[in-house]
Amino acid sequence: MTRDSSGLFESQLTQLGHTVYKTEFIQTIGLGPEVLPTYSWLFFNSPRCFTFFLEAYGQHSFFNKKIGCIGVGTATVLRESGFKVHFEGKGTDTLKIAHEFSNLVLDYNETVLFPLSDKSHRTVKKALDPKQYREVVVYKTELVERELDQIFDILVFTSPSNVKGFLKSGNRTPPSAQVMSIGNSTKAELRKNGIQSTISWEHTELALADRVAAILC
Repeated sequence: MTRDSSGLFESQLTQLGHTVYKTEFIQTIGLGPEVLPTYSWLFFNSPRCFTFFLEAYGQHSFFNKKIGCIGVGTATVLRESGFKVHFEGKGTDTLKIAHEFSNLVLDYNETVLFPLSDKSHRTVKKALDPKQYREVVVYKTELVERELDQIFDILVFTSPSNVKGFLKSGNRTPPSAQVMSIGNSTKAELRKNGIQSTISWEHTELALADRVAAILC
């Protein structure tokens, strides 16, 4: 799995007797704060975006703001940190989530701030009127080269950048291996490189674990 920390994913599969090997092919670096524009909503497309935004801007930046999240995984992290989530995307269809969120925002003529990485695909904001959103880059992503010396039954990719780092390191997917992706953007990056993958039913580690367990049964 292309993630150093994989709590639910690892615990679910190890309980079933499977071994999980974790490594990331990226490193993330937080960026310093800048003057924020006026906004009504904060929208987070990953737990990492939330973490870096909170570190840079503090809890006061959430005061009297509504919060939207791309999916249940990100929403869970925010709720566990004590924040109320006003919009939570369902499933893995990012375009559908984007339009559902845009309909909500357009109804009230509100503005949205998107904390992003320098590699974000910016899918959700494309569904909004340009006058209704702002963005702030809270971290940058750099590829890390790591050559794997093992052959795995299943390869699980958690971001397009991890796909790029995996391939840049000279790694290849064995013909016998099953490949999984956490979402459509990751699946698209794999397909661009000639690799077919199965997508999980949700942007969460639990969904990935369920899919992997079904394959290994």
